Amino acid sequence: MIKDVLQNPFKIKDLGTLEYLLGLEVARYQQGIYLCQHIYCLELLFDNENLNRKPVNTPYDPII
Repeated sequence: MIKDVLQNPFKIKDLGTLEYLLGLEVARYQQGIYLCQHIYCLELLFDNENLNRKPVNTPYDPII
């Protein structure tokens, strides 16, 4: 296990199962690991007072 290998040269602490790191939510399922930034996006909207705004269409000018 990687924790055993790192334990000798470094002083480490086991913090348990990873759930949130650097803005990423981490969830483990039988099919694999799921990464999501849902909470990070909500925090950005909240910090900029945009949580209660209505969505609008943005004009798109394609470059040909």
